[in-house]
Amino acid sequence: MKSARLFALSTLLAVIITVPAIVLTLLLHYIIKLNIMTTMVIGILVFIATMGLGIRFSKRLISGDKNTIDL
Repeated sequence: MKSARLFALSTLLAVIITVPAIVLTLLLHYIIKLNIMTTMVIGILVFIATMGLGIRFSKRLISGDKNTIDL
């Protein structure tokens, strides 16, 4: 049961981190028609920012049960 919860939380965290960068990159390139290099740089910066916020999200996700992850 613990491994299923860990898998679900990890998948949710991965979606939270990656989806904003992918959506923004596609939006900037196909809808706004920016240069590919500009689009990629902005996408990478958004990805790095969401990775930084991912630490806060992960602490909130696992704070309910301290035994979920044994480090």
